Amino acid sequence: MIVIVLTNCPPALRGDLTKWLIEVDINVFVGRVGARVRDQLWKRVKEHCDKGRATMAFNTNNEQHFDFKVHNSEWEPIDIDGFKLMLRPLCNSDTKGIKAGYSKASHYLEAKRRTRVKTCNDCDSNTSIQPDNIGSDEYIVLDVETTGLSSEKDKIIRLNALCASNNEITDSISIPIQSVTELPIMNDVPNEQKEKLSAAMEKLSSFIGNRTIVSHRVRFCMKFIDAACNSCGLRPFSNPAEDVEILSKKVLYNLRGHSIEDLAEHFKIKFEGHAHLEKCQTIMKIYDELMAMDKADSKIIKTK
Repeated sequence: MIVIVLTNCPPALRGDLTKWLIEVDINVFVGRVGARVRDQLWKRVKEHCDKGRATMAFNTNNEQHFDFKVHNSEWEPIDIDGFKLMLRPLCNSDTKGIKAGYSKASHYLEAKRRTRVKTCNDCDSNTSIQPDNIGSDEYIVLDVETTGLSSEKDKIIRLNALCASNNEITDSISIPIQSVTELPIMNDVPNEQKEKLSAAMEKLSSFIGNRTIVSHRVRFCMKFIDAACNSCGLRPFSNPAEDVEILSKKVLYNLRGHSIEDLAEHFKIKFEGHAHLEKCQTIMKIYDELMAMDKADSKIIKTK
């Protein structure tokens, strides 16, 4: 028994196949013929298929008790340990010619979303934090070092922040935090240099003021900051915030990765490491580069 399925083939081929097979549905032919007739039918299908696709399945004496042939198909038959399977195009497609990153439509949509004002205190897991004073002369680059990824279970071990203006650092702080349990990662810091979380948060609040907070994945930082404010009985931060990762996806929508390492490599910025203020310095340089590109793109769109 054989089954032949045609797609976008000439009507003449369908009529030709009805001499030997029954068309049980549109472009689906079923019949029982010998191996020699089957091979001749498949030869005729390939000769008259034009640009259409064809698939033939038939029973035979093998492990699977059936076999199949394809013509002009994007799916490729392969043999794996004696079993014949189909390799889908997703696994075998040539991605060299595919444009990586985000589409232009996504690029313009993100530009529209950035016009909406959001603060650190009103963000949720489904919305991105957007600034209300993008491009201001002075801003704060914030980095929070933690024991893990959960703001409910893990703790802050260090607060790092620097104040930047006109591509230059005007001030900075790095505050190690006291912990109830001894942490090996903090063994290099003398206990007298560590501060209580409440005092550290008050210092950070005074340092930031009402300036815009800039960070890479700023929502992660603000979750820990809000949790610390709640535990210390302090008022949560309501500063406007800018996420470098979101900004990079808008400006560099063709870039495959948007991590700090990827962005530093793209802009040829020397990435010193994640420890303390080195990460903040790298974020500042990346942010300045992205803002310069964003302003240039805005001018081009306006002229159009």
